[in-house]
Amino acid sequence: MADCRRNGAPDCKIMAEYSNQCFAWVSPDGGDGKGLGGLGEGMTPELALKKAMSYCDNPKGNGCKVAYSACSLPELEAL
Repeated sequence: MADCRRNGAPDCKIMAEYSNQCFAWVSPDGGDGKGLGGLGEGMTPELALKKAMSYCDNPKGNGCKVAYSACSLPELEAL
């Protein structure tokens, strides 16, 4: 959040939280603001990206580019 505000964005907010999985965020390539990006989660980075890309809609036909992709560290629970 601090990085967001430091970069001048007035409307910073948390879009998603994740644990024990991977997460990807894609945005339309070309930046005219008329496309639709996507968020996706999965057990691997590839699955998260595939899900995020399934929401991608870019009227320019350029597809989407990865804005963020990461996996959380595993959290083990005692039984």
